[in-house]
Amino acid sequence: MPAKHGQRAQRLFCGTLMGVLLCLFGATPVAALPGGENVVAGNASFQRTPTTLDVLQQTDKVIINYNDFSIGAQERVSFLQPGASAVALNRVPYGPVSTIAGQLNANGRIILVNPSGIVFTDTASVSVHGLIASALDMSNEDFLAGKRLFQGSGAEGSVLNNGLITAAPGGEVFLITPEVINSGVIDAPDGAVGLEAASSVYLTDDPYGYVVAQVDGLDGEASNSGAILSEAGSIDIYGAVVNQDGLTSADSITGAAGQVRLISSDSTRLGPASLTSARSEHDEGGTVHVLGDEVALDGATVSASGATGGGTALIGGNFQGNGDVLNASLTYVGEDSRIEADALQSGDGGKVIVWSDEATAFLVLLCHVHDLRSKTVGLTP
Repeated sequence: MPAKHGQRAQRLFCGTLMGVLLCLFGATPVAALPGGENVVAGNASFQRTPTTLDVLQQTDKVIINYNDFSIGAQERVSFLQPGASAVALNRVPYGPVSTIAGQLNANGRIILVNPSGIVFTDTASVSVHGLIASALDMSNEDFLAGKRLFQGSGAEGSVLNNGLITAAPGGEVFLITPEVINSGVIDAPDGAVGLEAASSVYLTDDPYGYVVAQVDGLDGEASNSGAILSEAGSIDIYGAVVNQDGLTSADSITGAAGQVRLISSDSTRLGPASLTSARSEHDEGGTVHVLGDEVALDGATVSASGATGGGTALIGGNFQGNGDVLNASLTYVGEDSRIEADALQSGDGGKVIVWSDEATAFLVLLCHVHDLRSKTVGLTP
């Protein structure tokens, strides 16, 4: 790859590493529980013990500002909300990094905004209907109007997950800031997960009921070395640089598979032994898009196979560069990589495309569409 991209990725990595070290070992002590709460809009009350905080939300929407929002490893914060559609915007306008090391529970949706950054440690356990953790701010007016627009000033901290974040079926988990890293587990069955490394993110609902992100200013890194799961759901990882070294799965056991989109403005890399999958054990395979200016599969596996028909896997663009997806200028598929869109039990195989506008290096023959009805295997180099 060109040197400029390697240098860019190196700068992003160093900047992110420094952010992690500052978050974990900085001079600011970690508060055991959120403090300095001030209800700005809506109604909520607070019940405390030395190790717990219960937020009793009386209105469907509430805005609470804090001096700090952190949770110690032995502490628990619970939001008791009017229902699953209720949402609480929790903002730390000027405080330290939010370090979530304990339990965060909610029967509705939680938005946590902290421009200094947010870290979920390896002891964090989050169980909510939906979660948005963002270093980009959200205005009170947009929140109250139901507009999920997040915008930054360019000086935001990182959002890092090393713990376990679980959303209810049909819920969503979005981590938003110019530098987003997942090394833990995120699980949102039949819902939506997004790692959005951008300076502006607008969340909307698509015609299929998924929450999707419209992003602007892709100038940071989004990376996954853990596990991102959304059974039959939607997973988006967007950034200037996208690195996928773990598991990203929109598989389905009982119905059609979901969709996975890994999209960068610069480079998208799928590392050795990584699995990016939208498979179905009962129905048709889903959709996987791996797109960017430079796309590399380095010993990675991409699967859009399905029991009754294969799905679609686009690597670097669509057939002959047509359609409305982003086309790569350079695409590399290395040895030990595998791309598949098989019909596993019956029906037609799906579509596998490997494309670039300028140069494609295709070094492996484990790219196939297996159609059990016709017993044929087709290659799409």
